[in-house]
Amino acid sequence: MQQTSLIFELQQLAQSGSTDISELLRRSKVVAVKLRLADFESWVEHELNGYPPEAEVPAYRKIGTNLMMKNPYHGLQPVTFTKANELTEHFASVQMRESVAKVAHLVAEGEDGIQCGVSPSELEVLLKISADFRLCPVVRVVNTTGVIGILDAVRNRILDWSLALERQGVFGEGMTFSLQEKQAAANVTINNYGTVETLVGKADHSAVRQGDDRSVGTTYATAVDSPNAVVTAASGGSAVHQRIEIAIAQQRDKKLGAALQEIAKAIGSTQQLDAAQKLESQEILAFMAEQCTQAVEMRQPATVLKAVAVKFRSLLGLAADVLQVWTSVGPAVLGALKLSGV
Repeated sequence: MQQTSLIFELQQLAQSGSTDISELLRRSKVVAVKLRLADFESWVEHELNGYPPEAEVPAYRKIGTNLMMKNPYHGLQPVTFTKANELTEHFASVQMRESVAKVAHLVAEGEDGIQCGVSPSELEVLLKISADFRLCPVVRVVNTTGVIGILDAVRNRILDWSLALERQGVFGEGMTFSLQEKQAAANVTINNYGTVETLVGKADHSAVRQGDDRSVGTTYATAVDSPNAVVTAASGGSAVHQRIEIAIAQQRDKKLGAALQEIAKAIGSTQQLDAAQKLESQEILAFMAEQCTQAVEMRQPATVLKAVAVKFRSLLGLAADVLQVWTSVGPAVLGALKLSGV
């Protein structure tokens, strides 16, 4: 009877977009433990159970955010600053410390977007700028596609690791590894399991909606020195445009490529979306276009794709001119993604 290779099995699971990410990590843990690879096992544990406050997080878990004020009459309004400083940089991203299961749940349930509150220390700094922050609650609106990127990054890292093990002659035939395989596995290194930056001060990272309570450090002085500071939190627009252009160029279906191009042009030219809404719409479009280039079995699960599509439709509903274009070309995009009822 043919024996099972743990490494080949792991590769197959990592390549399939339908594999539950937590199950994939558990399989990876079995391999890491059998090979006595403590660093990779530690990374798997953090992904399964979440990153504690004292742990450093990988770069792919630093997600872009937009600082927004909840206006009782006009809804969420972007908070801007007159010039870039440490405060701008601080509120431009958040570290996602939740387990991959929680991340997947946030994506699936976050049809209206994912929001992250600010901590008491962060609010104290904002109040030094304007008392309006006491009247209108402040939240960070998290980049949804960035959160989805966490799941892709984990899957890709496991695939890269399993391929690197294979190149070293490590297969795990019969659900076990030989002494030679264990020695060879010790030479396999996947960079940056974890570190991206060191946190300063004690933090409360119990949930993404609770906010990233890092010490603001010298931001206190910056805020006091610039009492009337009001910077756009949107960033990375050129990179998003490049992603959209590349994904459109890779479409084999010319009609689909034209549809994506048309909606991208409409989003870019509309005056009815503010900077934050426009950037988020473009980021979601980039993600959807990239998913269209992949084989069906390699895509994100249908629940994730549908949640993103619903969020996209909700954003476009804020701009009548863009929504009109989407009504015309949207069915082609949704059809390519095998989505209905959105």
